[in-house]
Amino acid sequence: MIYADYARRKMHNVVRKRVKEYGVRWNGTASTLCDRLGNAVGLVANAHRGTTDYVQNDFDSIYPWSDIKTCNIDADGNVLAYLGEPSFERDGTNGDVMVEIPKFYYKRIKTGIEEEIWICGTKLPGYELHPLFIDNGKEVSKVFHSAYNASSYIDETDNKVKLQSITGVQPRVRTTRASFRTYARNKGAIWGIEDISCVDALQLLYLVEYANTHSQSALGNGASKLSFTANHKALEETTNGNTITIASTYKNIYKLGQRIEIGTSLGANNKTTTPRTITAIITDEETGQTTITFDGDPITIAVGNMMWNVAPLNGSCDALNGKSGWLAGENNYTNTFADVNYRGIEGFHAKLFRFIDGVNIKDGVVYYANSIADYADGVYDGKYRAVGYSNAETSGYVSAFGYDEKAPWVMFPSAAVGKPSTFVPDYYYQNTGECLLLLGGAWSYGTGAGAFLFDCRNAFSSSYCFFGSHLLVKKP
Repeated sequence: MIYADYARRKMHNVVRKRVKEYGVRWNGTASTLCDRLGNAVGLVANAHRGTTDYVQNDFDSIYPWSDIKTCNIDADGNVLAYLGEPSFERDGTNGDVMVEIPKFYYKRIKTGIEEEIWICGTKLPGYELHPLFIDNGKEVSKVFHSAYNASSYIDETDNKVKLQSITGVQPRVRTTRASFRTYARNKGAIWGIEDISCVDALQLLYLVEYANTHSQSALGNGASKLSFTANHKALEETTNGNTITIASTYKNIYKLGQRIEIGTSLGANNKTTTPRTITAIITDEETGQTTITFDGDPITIAVGNMMWNVAPLNGSCDALNGKSGWLAGENNYTNTFADVNYRGIEGFHAKLFRFIDGVNIKDGVVYYANSIADYADGVYDGKYRAVGYSNAETSGYVSAFGYDEKAPWVMFPSAAVGKPSTFVPDYYYQNTGECLLLLGGAWSYGTGAGAFLFDCRNAFSSSYCFFGSHLLVKKP
C-alpha cells in the first residue's frame, strides 16, 4: 500500500511537470506590473502600436491563447469559416464575426493583498474549468464572443430586431440592457450578451498574458479621448447642407474619418438622426472659424446647435487579423483616438461601455448567475446568488478586488483608493440601490477607461449614447 501511494504521487508529479501552468502574481501594491509565475516566467507579450509590423508575443503559440480564433458562425453556433480561410467574411455575408474562446482551467489565490492567477489547459489539482464554459450547471461545447460591438438589424423573416457582429457599421446604443438581451435572444436560445463569466475569463487571459493591471498601457488607450461636450456650438446657420461651422479653438479636436452627431442638447442626436463621418475640415484663420463637412443626407442646423464625437465604426482593427493592439489607420489616428483590440475582440476597453449580463447589484452587493436563459433584471434569488463580500463604498481608481472562495471568478472592486497610474488604474463607479454593471469605459473617459473599469451606478432602465454591448454564444 505504501509503495502504491508512492507510485501514484510520483506519477502525479511527472504529469504535473509535463503540463504547462501559466501564472502571475499581483502584489496588491501601487505597481501595476505583475510577477510571472510557473511556465510564464521569461515570456514576452507585446501588442501592436499603431501598425501591423511584427511584434514579439510568445503567447501566440501557447494554449489557450494560441487557439483564440476569429471565425464566422451561423445562428446555431456552427463554425462556417475561420480567419484566413477563403470563405471567411467580415461583412455578415457568411454569418456573424465571432471570436472562439477555447476551454481552459483556472485558479485564483488571494492571500492578504496579494493575488495569484493561474491558467492551465488541463485540469490539475486546485484548478477548475472556468465558468465561462458552463451554462446552467452544464459544460458547454463551444464559446464565442463577438469580434465587434453589437449592431442590429430587422430580420425580414420574422420581423424581429436582432443583434449582429459585423464590420463597417455603427454599434447600437441608446438601448437598455433588457432590450439588448432580448435582441440577442431573438437570434436563438444559445445567444446572449456578454456576461460576468465571460468578463472574468477575458480579464484573466489578459492578465496572465500581459502581466500588467494597466490594460491601456499594455494594449493601447483605445478610443478614450474623443470629444463629448456641449461647448462645440454652431456659429452659423446651415440650411439643407452637410457642414457645421464652429470656433477654430476646437479645430484640432476633430479628425478626418471620425464619427459625429449634432443635436440641440448634448447626447441627443435629433439633427443628424444617425451618426455621420467627417469628410473635410477647413479653417479660416481670419474669421477664427472652422467648417466641418460630413457625409449623409443634408440637414438644417441652427446657431447654437452642438456637435460631439461618437463611437468609431466597427472594423478599425481588422488589419490586425486577430492580434492585439491598435492601428493608426489611413487617417493616422493617435493612441487615444484609435480603437483597441484584444485577440480579435475590438472595443476591449474604451469606445463604448458594455452592458454585462448575469449581474444585479443591490446596495453594493453583487448577485450573480451563470445561465443565459435565466438572466433578468432585478432578480436576487433563484439562479442568482449573493457574492460573499461588498463592493467598495466610494468611487475611485481600483486598488483591490474582493474574493469569495465559492465564486473566485466574480471579481469586483472592494477598494478604490488608487490613482490613474497605480494599483489597477481603471475607475470604479458605485451607487446605492439597485444597479446593473457596465464595463470598460467610453470614448471620452480618458485614463479612467480600461479592462477593469467597473461602472456599478446605473439603474436597469438606463440607456445612453455611451452604452452598447457584445454578443456571447454558449453552445451546448
